[in-house]
Amino acid sequence: MYLWDITATLRTLVANLEDSARLVCVTTVKAAVLLVNGNGPTMAKSQLTDKHLKALQSSPQCTSVIEAISIPNSDLSLYCDVSTGHQRPIVPLEWRRVVFNSLHDLSHPGIRAAQKLLTTRYVWPGINADVRRWARICISCQRAKIHKHTTTPHSSFSVPDSR
Repeated sequence: MYLWDITATLRTLVANLEDSARLVCVTTVKAAVLLVNGNGPTMAKSQLTDKHLKALQSSPQCTSVIEAISIPNSDLSLYCDVSTGHQRPIVPLEWRRVVFNSLHDLSHPGIRAAQKLLTTRYVWPGINADVRRWARICISCQRAKIHKHTTTPHSSFSVPDSR
């Protein structure tokens, strides 16, 4: 069974719960998905020393709503942006390339698709510029890219006299 099968099944189960139970269950499910990936506790430890997260928290211009989401079976909390209605972890500097590679290497989408894929799931300052830069230097993407579409020029061909 794949991770997306588990999440789809859990979403179906959560949809049948009452509002208060649904909120607790959704938070637990999302934290569990992070733990399945194995990045939850180690990313939470990295967030404690991340300068960019501290700058986001103290910035008056920040439009993000940052909450600490507790990780089940751990005393750590993962800081997430909840302003969009979804919990998007704030990725520390040393985890950004790892997160990009884990999603980008699945299918090598284009720049815009990779930006959308990452910005709907994660948050960090300058995410769009980083994704654009890393997608442009991806060797697999460069090999598969079509640089020039060639077309055959219109011309007349002489009819042969015989075979």
